[in-house]
Amino acid sequence: MVSLKTTTIRDIVHGLPYAQTTLYEAVEALVAEGSLVRTRIDGRAAVAFPSGYRSQKLQQLYVKALSHGIDPGLLSRESTVSVWMALNSSQTTPELENETGLSSKWVRRILGKMEDWGLVNYLKRRPIVAVLDETHPVNKALRELYEEPEPGEALLLPGSFPFAEELRTPREVERLLLDWMGGGLLIRNTDFQIMGKGGILTVLDSVPRRPTLEELFLRLLSKPEGVEDMCLRIVSSGRLDHDELLQLAVDRVMVNVVGCYLEIIRDLGVEVGEHVIEAYLERCDDRVISFLEEERDYGKNGWEAPYEERWGVDLYLDLGAIRHGVSSA
Repeated sequence: MVSLKTTTIRDIVHGLPYAQTTLYEAVEALVAEGSLVRTRIDGRAAVAFPSGYRSQKLQQLYVKALSHGIDPGLLSRESTVSVWMALNSSQTTPELENETGLSSKWVRRILGKMEDWGLVNYLKRRPIVAVLDETHPVNKALRELYEEPEPGEALLLPGSFPFAEELRTPREVERLLLDWMGGGLLIRNTDFQIMGKGGILTVLDSVPRRPTLEELFLRLLSKPEGVEDMCLRIVSSGRLDHDELLQLAVDRVMVNVVGCYLEIIRDLGVEVGEHVIEAYLERCDDRVISFLEEERDYGKNGWEAPYEERWGVDLYLDLGAIRHGVSSA
C-alpha cells in the first residue's frame, strides 16, 4: 500500500488482511530500519517511503513488479536478489550455488519463479543454463536499485572558478537529484537551477556515458575555463595517453588545435615532449581552424602570430589566464 502512496496507519490496518498487532509490529520494524518514515495526513499518523534515490527506486520497483503480476515481497527477498545478482556473472546452477551459498533446491526454485515472472530465459534445461532477460522492465528496475553507479568524473575542480562541473551519466544525475543535500545546483542545457547559500555551485553535465580522459580533454578544450585551467591540470598529471589523444584529434579534425595548445603550454613551462609536438605537426590539416572563437570580442595581442602560422589556426586565447593556470596547475 505504501509503495503506491503515503498511507495512514488506520488505512493500513483496515486495508490489509492481517491482524492489527502484526501490522503495527511490521510498521514499527520498517520505520526502525529506515524503510519507512513517519508523517501525518490530516492530523492522522501515517507512513511513507523516505526521500532519496534508493527509497524511490525501491518504491518504483514495487509498483513495477505489481504491474507485471510479480509479488514484490518475494522479488525483494535476500535469496531472490542474491540469485538475480549472481546471474550477472553466472549461468549454471552449480555456479549460482557457489556464488550465493544457497542449496541446489533453493536455486532451482528461485530460477523457476523468475522464469514464471519472465525475468530469466533458459538456454538449456538439462543441465540448467539461465540468463537474465535484459529487456524486462523489472530487471531494469532491479538493476537501477541494486547496481551502484561509479562516482562521476569531476571536470572543473573547485578553486580556480566559483563552480565545479561534473560529467555524469543520466543515472548518476538522477541519483544526485534524489539524494541532493543542499547547496547550489545547475544542470547544463536546462533551466533547472537551485540557488545555494554561498559556496561552490555544482554544474551537472549529463552525457550518455562517462568519457575517457582523452575525450574529456578534447571536450574541455572548447571552453575558456577548460583551456585556462582543467586542461592544464590534465596534461600536468601525466595521465594522458598521447597516442590515443592524437587519434581522437585526427578523428574530430582537432589536430591543429590540440597541437597548438600543447606547444603553447609547453612554452609556458608545462612538460610536453618534443616528440608529442612533432607527431601533431605531421598530421596537421591544411585548413585554417578557429581556436576558441567565442573569445573573438577580446581581440588579439600579437603573440599569436607565430603559433597561427605554424599550426594553421585562428587563435583567440587569453595568454595571461593560461599563464596563471600554469602557475597553479
